[in-house]
Amino acid sequence: MALTITQKIRYLETEFFESIDLALKCYINQEIEEKDYSREYAALHTVLALEKYKRALSSLNENTINKISKNELFENMFSDFEKNHTNEDRKRLNDFYMDFYDSKRFDKLIDDFKCVLKGYDNTLGGNVKNIIDKNTKSVDDDSIDERFAEATENIEPILNVVDGANLLSGRMANLFTPLKNKVNYSFNKHNQLWRLFSNEIINHRNLLLVKPDEMNAWWFNYKPITASVIKEAINKDSIKAQQNNILIQELSNKFSDLMNKIPTPTNIFEQMRSLSKSFDENLDSFISTTKLQTLKAGVWSYKISSNDLYQHINKEVIRDLIKLVEDDGKIDDDTKHEILAVAYLILGQEHAAEEKLKEHD
Repeated sequence: MALTITQKIRYLETEFFESIDLALKCYINQEIEEKDYSREYAALHTVLALEKYKRALSSLNENTINKISKNELFENMFSDFEKNHTNEDRKRLNDFYMDFYDSKRFDKLIDDFKCVLKGYDNTLGGNVKNIIDKNTKSVDDDSIDERFAEATENIEPILNVVDGANLLSGRMANLFTPLKNKVNYSFNKHNQLWRLFSNEIINHRNLLLVKPDEMNAWWFNYKPITASVIKEAINKDSIKAQQNNILIQELSNKFSDLMNKIPTPTNIFEQMRSLSKSFDENLDSFISTTKLQTLKAGVWSYKISSNDLYQHINKEVIRDLIKLVEDDGKIDDDTKHEILAVAYLILGQEHAAEEKLKEHD
């Protein structure tokens, strides 16, 4: 049975009380070692519980708020908790926040999540290619059900990182705005993947009583999906993965030494397509050819000429992508250098690519 609004509010209240109780106990405990960040984690959990509670209240009508609001009480309790922090406590908290919301840590969290869906190669499409092949299995096959069930259990930590970074950017703008921007960037790179878990995202959003405003807009990018929508998304991703692999193989054949210096070329191509709609569409337009129509129908043994697809790429689109990446301050330096190196290799500019990878080193 679905929870009522009052029950959801009570749930968030309980989260706050339990969090601040644990945080107080951690800060009182003198046996916690310097390398142990239990206090900081408890403090983070507490401020997030407070912000989630305040957000939920703001989504309710005034009469309801008057009946159940403890907003001011909760804020005063947290303020009293913070007053006891020393300068060293605050420094450790800031350092912990920086590490916890670090974009590389978040990227690793996403990669671990994607590993649940792995089966055949490094992309979602490749993992489930037999599932969408009409000659073998259907989208309702047990193997995909099991993988999606396991992934569903692991998506909440990812949502919590995105939600937390956005919420805390409103409370501690100077510290969290750059962290929020990088977390959002990493999350948005995988929007096609998150679409497959729209129902879980919507359920979590409803539990937290999230309202549609600027800070929380990302929660509302996802609509309920059906098995047919999942099948279509997987199908499209599979074709993109095949295109990416062909280009990677082509570049590896021509520039093996330089491509070997890029640890995850598949991820780099995914990011290039996410960054540039023109680049993504340029590759997708090749789907209209007979060869890729055959691939789309589920025939995976057909060998596509890598040269055909390589020559199909619009070099002007690549130049625009290079400028876009160079001007983007949200991409971490290592990823930026790898994207630029691959872009220059596509243009045949081996020296420029080599220089970018030297900056990477």
